Amino acid sequence: NLKEGIWKFKLYGKLVVNGQYYAWLPQRALLEENTKFLNPSQFTTLTIPSTAKDVISVAYYNQNNDTVVSTSGRGYTLDNSVKPDIAAGGVNAMVIGKDGKIESASGSSVATAIVTGLVSLILEWSIVLGNEKDISMSNLISYIIRGAKKRPGDNYPNKQWGYGMVNMEGIFDAIRGEYRIGNLFIRYAPKK
Repeated sequence: NLKEGIWKFKLYGKLVVNGQYYAWLPQRALLEENTKFLNPSQFTTLTIPSTAKDVISVAYYNQNNDTVVSTSGRGYTLDNSVKPDIAAGGVNAMVIGKDGKIESASGSSVATAIVTGLVSLILEWSIVLGNEKDISMSNLISYIIRGAKKRPGDNYPNKQWGYGMVNMEGIFDAIRGEYRIGNLFIRYAPKK
């Protein structure tokens, strides 16, 4: 029995730091047709846990034409940290459905699954194969960022793509270009 129309909210804070506040609506599919903010922002739409430190935040894009998808979360965080970290394709990906049949799926869950698989391969290389047994989350994210593919003409990092598009070959090229001798860390640029 909610009343239709324009609502106004009065906010009362127990501890006001700077007077700013942020609000989000649930996903469009969960809302009545005309529910919206009068002055929405298309940025800072990422929510917890994707805004946490040492968490890989994944945007998704249309891998068929390398364009941003309007429903992908956008950054940066409220404290101006760069998020999302990376973008992965997430439109009309072929997946195995509940009944075992191949079907098409789109969304951030598809892109996140792709990055999760990529992280698994990096962890296999580092821990299982013994190349960097003490890999940290910061190093793992750094490998992903350094290997990212960038669209010509875009500035990086940015609020839609983070540091660019995930690129497995670029990640392992970046990893091959560094090594350790005792406490000395050496990195060289791969040949182009």
